[in-house]
Amino acid sequence: MIRRAVLWQGLSTWFAGNPPFSGKGLGDLLRLLEESPEDLRHQEQDLFGASYLKETAPPREPLPREKRLELERLVRTLSQYSCWRLEREADQEIEVDDESEIAPTELFAATALFDRRRPTASDYEQAARLIAQWPQNRQLDTSRSEVRDAIRRLGSTAIEVVFTERFVRLAKPGGLIALIVPESIVASDRFGSFRIWLLGRIDLLASVSLPQKVFTGVGANARTSIIFARRRAHDRPDGWYSPHAFDNVPEEDVPVFMAAPRVHAPGFTTESFLGRVLADARREREKFWPNAK
Repeated sequence: MIRRAVLWQGLSTWFAGNPPFSGKGLGDLLRLLEESPEDLRHQEQDLFGASYLKETAPPREPLPREKRLELERLVRTLSQYSCWRLEREADQEIEVDDESEIAPTELFAATALFDRRRPTASDYEQAARLIAQWPQNRQLDTSRSEVRDAIRRLGSTAIEVVFTERFVRLAKPGGLIALIVPESIVASDRFGSFRIWLLGRIDLLASVSLPQKVFTGVGANARTSIIFARRRAHDRPDGWYSPHAFDNVPEEDVPVFMAAPRVHAPGFTTESFLGRVLADARREREKFWPNAK
């Protein structure tokens, strides 16, 4: 799905969707590294449920050529995304408990399993450039540490984050976007850097929180939100949110429509809640979206 979508990148006037609920994730990318025992364990993140440390099977038969080519194409494509390279500043790192190898709330934690210097955001930037410049007719050299680090990081990146960036990329400048995302992407501190990246590329129009178990039928137990946004005509420059640069950004006093359910209110139902949200949105249309067509 991701590889096909590249053909339409930046061309959609309207795009609506959701990441895969409790999806398989990107763990298959680690099959490119199976020749090394250290890569047999990795942490998979599922933002619609819990993250967990998965013990993969012992080394299997060598990857068939077509399967390897497919995984390499995915690595080449996703390595040019931004989400997997985003990293907290040093003073924002989450503390790791002495009894645990990995802080359970950290988004990108797979590289903490290895006894060498942890790659930095700058290292991942260099790896992304290397992969982008790698000849198409040559197999990726997975013996190179920077390539291996990039694949490990991609393989442990939450699929929901990747799909959120994919949806933004699909929309053309001025295009509208409607997404169902885990509420952690909207509200959790650990996704602050990713939200800054998003707000550099979209104008948020509305955020509607949903009851926690609205998608339990498809295996998703986490709270979710629907976000509505418009792709910016021009992305904000890198570093736009730094303390120095932020002072130079023109003030934008743009209201954002927000709604959240009162699940304990008498007679509450999801259907009645969404009906009220729609009615409020129609009534307040001129306030929040005066230029909407």
